[in-house]
Amino acid sequence: RLMAPLPPPLLLLGLVEVTAEDFDCSGHPGGCRCYHDALADGCPGAIPHGGLMALCSCDYRGNDWLRVITRFLRFFRADHSERSSMIAALVEDQGNGVYAVDAGHKAKLECSHALAGAWPGTGAALDFGEVQKMANSIFFPQVLQTLMDMCAPGRLLMGVMCQHVMLHKGDALAASAYAEGMAQLLERIDSCLEGNTPLPTLGELYPYLRHWRHLQIPGAEDPRAVSATTIRRLSWMPQGLRAKAPGEPGMNLWPCAPMKDVNCWSPGAAYNYESCEHCCDPAHGPQGASVCFDGQWTFARCCTL
Repeated sequence: RLMAPLPPPLLLLGLVEVTAEDFDCSGHPGGCRCYHDALADGCPGAIPHGGLMALCSCDYRGNDWLRVITRFLRFFRADHSERSSMIAALVEDQGNGVYAVDAGHKAKLECSHALAGAWPGTGAALDFGEVQKMANSIFFPQVLQTLMDMCAPGRLLMGVMCQHVMLHKGDALAASAYAEGMAQLLERIDSCLEGNTPLPTLGELYPYLRHWRHLQIPGAEDPRAVSATTIRRLSWMPQGLRAKAPGEPGMNLWPCAPMKDVNCWSPGAAYNYESCEHCCDPAHGPQGASVCFDGQWTFARCCTL
């Protein structure tokens, strides 16, 4: 959980005069403006509870976001050598600093410095004022559907993947821009991730993204073409990244997050018998929904046991 810094007890009691120098509010979610007025437009605290739940909603039936979770887990559990191999296999250079990434979604994820200010996988600006307006308007069905289609938690994972694609391509400036955008997004959705999504534990992610605000590149290096040593130093290598285990609280799609074999589940599935969420659901029985499987595509092959 992201927590605001607590003032010393004497300040709480009003026994010490507070000056502008007493606190460094730059690290507060949303910055100093949100530290002094948590309900100001665009600040994380200005999003109402119902809007926050809507902001964390995604449609997992079509497999896309479960495939993204699977790709994210496999990439960030890998060591440096494995990551380099995965990037070589999954990333295409489109020219002009743009890279197309197979992130598991039905549409290739485009990453570039110019796109760091957009919702990952879209051309729409990452505008948190607009996010707050939508979160305040969830009584309109079309707004709820827009938030679900947007799937902010899935976009967060995409953005962190884009950050590392740009970093592995040597562009620390682009990686820094992605880190800032995803840090601000995480500040807004962190409190609803555990209970309302099947995402893995991300407790180490926010400090890592925040750290980019103060990172320094060796003076002899071009920040758009950093060395392999710097790439390794700046990479996120989480120690506690894991999927939710069976029985953990909140939304838990453990048979599919991660997927045991992504080849079983096509992105953009339109029918229940093509959906990992539906087919692997233990509610259908110990072997899931039998109509989904055959001699080749078996429950044991396709569902995490």
